[in-house]
Amino acid sequence: MRITIDIDEKNWLRAYSVWSILNYICMELGCTVYIRETRKGYHVKAHGLPIDYLTSIRMREILGDDTVRLKIDLHRIIKPRQVLWSWKKLNGKIQIHGIWRRMPWASY
Repeated sequence: MRITIDIDEKNWLRAYSVWSILNYICMELGCTVYIRETRKGYHVKAHGLPIDYLTSIRMREILGDDTVRLKIDLHRIIKPRQVLWSWKKLNGKIQIHGIWRRMPWASY
């Protein structure tokens, strides 16, 4: 399962805190965490978490995901799909945008 956190403010400390929490969890579980800067804030994304859909919703709520996105995702009936964005691979590598590619703690 994947978790995406949408932080709609330019608060790098909050974004780094969310990234750090997910990265700590992923070090134990063997999943991957990515972070990128957007026009309005930051997106943090974790791939490969061994959790179910409702647990992912609860984790996103605890980590401070956008409440509108949470409500939309929680009320989906047909196919669970998180609303936000998808990162594209270029030549098999996920692209990291913004200031995060220069940070020593950024996931690649």
